[in-house]
Amino acid sequence: MKGFRVLLPVLLLFFAMLLLIIFCKDWLVKINVNPAVVRAGNLLMAILTIITIAIQHRALQNSNPNVFIRSVMSTMLIKMLVIALSLIIYAQSVGNAINTKGIFAVLILYLVYLVAEVTIVMKLNRKKDG
Repeated sequence: MKGFRVLLPVLLLFFAMLLLIIFCKDWLVKINVNPAVVRAGNLLMAILTIITIAIQHRALQNSNPNVFIRSVMSTMLIKMLVIALSLIIYAQSVGNAINTKGIFAVLILYLVYLVAEVTIVMKLNRKKDG
């Protein structure tokens, strides 16, 4: 159950952002932001954040501090590659109809999820060291 409590803020953030996207759908369409792009980005960011927290939580268990540093760097690389690959797949699938405002909205979501991730990992590290 402790693992679920660690991920609860990310899950709450995911559902809060999803509800915000659903309730602001008309406004997003009005400002030329594709809600489907933002919903997909929200899901992608939530999954990446959960994976990242799991990897870093496991690295915090190790007595060697270098393991944690390597995990932070490797998860950053994984996130960058997955986001870049997702963007390439999106661009290839829609052709010239790329919704750049939707992509920028997802980048803002990335920052929100990054703040949540750093906060959670800092709390986990504080608990570990006493």
